[in-house]
Amino acid sequence: MKYKWIIFIPAVIFIYLLYASLLPFGGAAIYNIDVGADDLQGMAKLQGPVERISEPEEIDGITFRNLQAGRVYFNLKSPNLKDRGEVTVKVIFRDNFPEGQKLMVGAKNNDSPSYAWKELYVPFYEVLKEYPSIKIDNKQVITINAPAELSGLDDMPEGSVISANTDINLNPYVETIENTGSKNLSINVTLRGSHTFYTYVDDGALNLNLSKQDLNWNNGTDELKIEVYSDKDKLIGDGAIPDDGEQNKTNILGPVQKAAFSFSDLDKGVYRIELISGIDLLIREIEIDKGRLVVEGRLFVVGSNPAYFKSESAVPVEVYFKNPRNSTVSFQTYHAPGLQNITMKNGTAKTVDINRTSELFSLSLEQDETMSAFISEKGNVIIDSINYFSFTEDSYFTPKKFRVVSLKPDPGWVKDNVDYVILEYDFPEGNDWKTGRAGWNMNDLYIKDNTLSFSFNVPHLGREEFRNYTIPVDRIEIEVKTPPIWERIR
Repeated sequence: MKYKWIIFIPAVIFIYLLYASLLPFGGAAIYNIDVGADDLQGMAKLQGPVERISEPEEIDGITFRNLQAGRVYFNLKSPNLKDRGEVTVKVIFRDNFPEGQKLMVGAKNNDSPSYAWKELYVPFYEVLKEYPSIKIDNKQVITINAPAELSGLDDMPEGSVISANTDINLNPYVETIENTGSKNLSINVTLRGSHTFYTYVDDGALNLNLSKQDLNWNNGTDELKIEVYSDKDKLIGDGAIPDDGEQNKTNILGPVQKAAFSFSDLDKGVYRIELISGIDLLIREIEIDKGRLVVEGRLFVVGSNPAYFKSESAVPVEVYFKNPRNSTVSFQTYHAPGLQNITMKNGTAKTVDINRTSELFSLSLEQDETMSAFISEKGNVIIDSINYFSFTEDSYFTPKKFRVVSLKPDPGWVKDNVDYVILEYDFPEGNDWKTGRAGWNMNDLYIKDNTLSFSFNVPHLGREEFRNYTIPVDRIEIEVKTPPIWERIR
């Protein structure tokens, strides 16, 4: 009789397994891949392909393998992978990155080969540590040229310039402008390639006429796509002007092609117009039944330059802008007929001498709220800035309360042009061996048969000149956090 309790062992085991499976009170589990040791089997393991990783190596008692190609996979099979949970990947590695490169890790997010990518290590971000920063909504908010007193992202001062590696979920657009200007604006300055425009609609309609012309400098089709978005970044309509029918490289200008686009029942507000194309076509004319129209950031002005129109002589082109904060602007031309002086006019004149092709020339601008202009002697120049540009003084307006611009891996550019840098990123710890982290919500991921797939992405290893910059990895730790069952069933 003293062994009666033995009959309860199966029940106890069943209850334990049920508890371990359901985790009614939540919990966390950690799974390790000791890279270079027993790393190809177990609940968490490397998937390879094996030709993309080195044989195991050892230094000072530390086993590791080198990542030798752009993509290397690993996975976790665990009953703890549940919806509404969180998963964090911690990687111990060594820095062997060429300048401007990075290490990314992704978790599979659908049944196709698609991954939700996170930056695990970006060497350039290390220079941002010298600036004050605060943590808001799991994001690092680094203050470059602005006060650090923020209680939330909604407190961003108007006029701020923000660089981010993540979606910041803020509506940047102005709600109204006082003077919409006269209607029926016509832009006859020839542009090249893709551009982003903004206009303001206050009468419920938007009518747009476009003309384009194929250069036929390259093989392939040359289509100009048009997409129009509301201030909520909702696509309200699109269209296209097709190729001119010549898909071979002839170096002969195609015919001018025209198309009209109309939109009605529009709410009052700012609208974004994307003109999307390759570099093998010209935008010859833009007509819009609105009084306000600006280009964002990068502007490729061709004008009447003889590199494109051999029977023409170059005519100066003038573009207008305001510079509400210190910034830099760059200029570049690809052709000898584009060598010229660019003059900035706003009370005191500044000149930039573009005397070499395919080289960037920069100009530092001090804060100035007055209207300024760049005068290009010959056109055929790319102007790149954080500011907006218009082709008449009267059509200029500021469509956004603040700007979100791409983050360039250049400390000088960041210091001169950006107020805040917002990163969804944990700065790695350590010196010789670094520890980087990235995390996801599991309800955003694709988990099948209790298995979640991950991938490293080392972009530079896909380039022949960087193949020797392999990345040593010592350990991968995967932490799975499961919330209480009452949170999972809500």
